[in-house]
Amino acid sequence: MSAEESEDEDFTIFPNLLDDNSPLKKKKDLYRLPEWMSSLAKRFDSGQITSEATTSIDQIDYLDEDIRSILTKDLSIQHLFPVQSQVIPYLIQQNQSHSPIPLADICVSSPTGSGKTLTYVVPLLQCIRKRVIRAIRIVILLPVQDLAEQVFNVVHQMGNKLQLKTALLAGQHSFEDEQKLLVKQQLNGTWTSSIDVIVCTPGRLVEHISRTPGFSLTHLRYLVIDEADRIIDEFKQDWLNILDHAVGLSSQIKNDFQPYMLSEPSTSHKAYQKLLFSATLTHNPEILQQLNLFRPVLFSSLATSSSIIMPSTLHENFIVCSITYKPLIVAYLIQNQLHSERIMIFVHSKKDVDRLTSLLRILLPDDIKVSHISRNLQSNKIQTRLAMFENGQIQILVCSDVVARGIDIQNIDCVILYDLPKNIRTYTHRIGRTARAGKLGRAITIVEKERLTMFRGTIKPYRRNKLKHMDIKKQDFSYMLDDYQKALETFSKATAYDPCSGCEMPCSKHASYPPEIAKEIDQGKMVGSVEKHRRHLCIGQSIPPSQWPSDIKDLHGDYVAELTRVLKEKKDGIGYAVKLTSASVVTTATTTADNPSQIADLYLFPDQIKIANVHIEQIEQVVQTLFVEDQSIIRIKDKEKTIEEQLKENNNLPSFDDNIICERLEGVWLLVCCHYQRDQRCGVIGPMIVDEIEKYVREADLSDKVHWLKVSHLGGHKFAGNVIVYPSGTWYGRVLTCHIPLLIDAYTSSSEELKSKLQPLFRGHLDTAW
Repeated sequence: MSAEESEDEDFTIFPNLLDDNSPLKKKKDLYRLPEWMSSLAKRFDSGQITSEATTSIDQIDYLDEDIRSILTKDLSIQHLFPVQSQVIPYLIQQNQSHSPIPLADICVSSPTGSGKTLTYVVPLLQCIRKRVIRAIRIVILLPVQDLAEQVFNVVHQMGNKLQLKTALLAGQHSFEDEQKLLVKQQLNGTWTSSIDVIVCTPGRLVEHISRTPGFSLTHLRYLVIDEADRIIDEFKQDWLNILDHAVGLSSQIKNDFQPYMLSEPSTSHKAYQKLLFSATLTHNPEILQQLNLFRPVLFSSLATSSSIIMPSTLHENFIVCSITYKPLIVAYLIQNQLHSERIMIFVHSKKDVDRLTSLLRILLPDDIKVSHISRNLQSNKIQTRLAMFENGQIQILVCSDVVARGIDIQNIDCVILYDLPKNIRTYTHRIGRTARAGKLGRAITIVEKERLTMFRGTIKPYRRNKLKHMDIKKQDFSYMLDDYQKALETFSKATAYDPCSGCEMPCSKHASYPPEIAKEIDQGKMVGSVEKHRRHLCIGQSIPPSQWPSDIKDLHGDYVAELTRVLKEKKDGIGYAVKLTSASVVTTATTTADNPSQIADLYLFPDQIKIANVHIEQIEQVVQTLFVEDQSIIRIKDKEKTIEEQLKENNNLPSFDDNIICERLEGVWLLVCCHYQRDQRCGVIGPMIVDEIEKYVREADLSDKVHWLKVSHLGGHKFAGNVIVYPSGTWYGRVLTCHIPLLIDAYTSSSEELKSKLQPLFRGHLDTAW
């Protein structure tokens, strides 16, 4: 088969290694589609999601009756989507098989929004629900914390009703809290698992395998790799070798890989089943080889079965240039070759979106309207700009790579890939925005000279003669050089520097806040804006910040309302103000209580203690002990000793009746306001700050010294970026992601010099004066 002939194949994935004399074996850049991904693949039409085309839950006999009830009554799901109708019965039937041959791995390729999460959650929970001994039998991997939290909420909601315990391991909570949730040590010294299912990120999984005593995966039956392509792209596959070792498998399997995936069965080859889920299936044979798939079965949407076949009406070009002239070449193309066409430009980062947009507005005539969209832009703003782009009010739309997947606009004349995509999947998805519905379209990729080798290895081989070189010489745009230099100078003069961190603004190192949010942040005086209080009590429950109502007293379960009532009733006996907020955590009650909304873990500051498993009926006892009787590490009514002195001297934890557990919280604690329903500014900025805290703590290896909580109701929402540092009780506002390294360094080192740099952000302090 020639290279030209291979252009028309659906996929170009695996080499055919069966014939040692085949010329294909000698060509590393030419691959054949394996049988399991072509003729043996199970196809379904993911576009058919109407009630007439889907399967009614009531008509399904392979699901347990109580699971059908959970789906219809608790999750309000009346029909299975096509991918669910295909995969769920297959997995359940596999589980009922008593064959000595290990279960085949499955790969599911189905578009976003087609119901992939329940496709694995429903059958796998049914398959393990009759377990006798509690042990980790399902591991669900996701690439990022937020996705892991979303999936955890689904698994927990179903699993809790089936008496299956689920743990979230993604860094939302301290490593020590996660350890306590996972395992328990018996009196004889042995360890037992407290969990049946874990939802986690690869890094956190490896950390627990390495550092958590008693953490065992020897009973693992299912490994789900959700967003598989993203995990494969962003993580080295070392985590899989570590997991295999923890399960007790040999890493030699990888070296024995064959195109038809271990055709000679052996029970020693595998002890658990892998399930890969992705909107697009990877085209990299070496990476699929590393995943050690056993006799894989592909479930593929008809919509994705030919993912690199592009319309014949699409014309593809690439331009090789110096990085210095990239913006100028784009401006030259728009003015001289693309004229008034509707053009979408993809770049990698939010910073590049802002920079390129600004330069094009300077370089292009005023009648060519340039706008931008990125991940941090409000949804309604994105929709407005897309509508203006579609009806011609905007001619040029600069987009970050991340938001491009959600864009569906007809009649885009040209797509410019300003930054080289990392792989062929991203390339095809981006250029697929044009030449739709039989219309003509054009795609132009800008390739920096330094990335030409990468381009030839990752993109060009898949498009070959379809992707044609477009030659633009410096003399072609030389008449624009003076204007370009002036534009760069203008842009440079507009550059500002943050007075606290010294970062260039916009910063190239840290995530920037959406302009629409940033401009709404109050720039007025912050000092003295903190309500007087002597203690801060956080009610930790497994409720994501997005689900907090505007007033947390209205939370389902009345826990906060009851705590508020008791504090108000006993205010005379307390004698001082207690700040009350919600905190989004995974509590012990998450997997042990019939009604988790009736139980919370209480975090008390500046005492630095955690009181776990406090039932709503025990609130009065806790308030009486802590606040009225002043029984804690800090005796807040002691006027002779400072809080700092008491924290150093006293290790006497308060004691309570029943099953309430009290423990000391070590290190620095950062409380970040993430209350979206109360104020959109905090709702958007807070999670970005938490992401930066997690990133810096991980990079600086400070997980034992720095901890954080997502909290509500800090007050002063107009300043946004609200962070409290305990045990010092210092409040800061208008905090940027750039400030996080400085903030953490200042309080972990107790450096007064570093703290002084934070003075422009200072709002106030815990009230220590009577």
